[in-house]
Amino acid sequence: MHNMPMLAIVRGLVVTLLLLSLCGCFDPPLGEVGMKITQGGEDQPKSCLVQVFNAEGRQIQEVPTDRVGVCYIKRLSPGVYTFKFKGGDGNMFDAVRTVTVGPGASCYLPVDLNKKSDPKAEAEASTSGNQSAGGGEYNMEP
Repeated sequence: MHNMPMLAIVRGLVVTLLLLSLCGCFDPPLGEVGMKITQGGEDQPKSCLVQVFNAEGRQIQEVPTDRVGVCYIKRLSPGVYTFKFKGGDGNMFDAVRTVTVGPGASCYLPVDLNKKSDPKAEAEASTSGNQSAGGGEYNMEP
């Protein structure tokens, strides 16, 4: 009879430890942003480095585009991200884009480096689900 309260305490501790160990299992799914970088229009792809900054302004990634200006920024937790663009010569372009990425989101952000900002493309790319700027699936192949 005297062991009954101790048994209840041990059971409570075991249940608490199990619940705490499961907490990390419920992280929201990661998202991604696909980009097609051009300079002066769709028919002029541009290779560059895309710098990724989190909402606190800390750079968290730097991703190169391929030879036709395409890149995918992957493994993004839900949140607000700012993108800056660095040329092969190390100089920064004036273009800056900010997008909100939702849980598990996959969105498309077209970037013309000649445009300092593009509020319409940013608004269309900011998502809480799977979509692309302009709607529907996106294909960034030339």
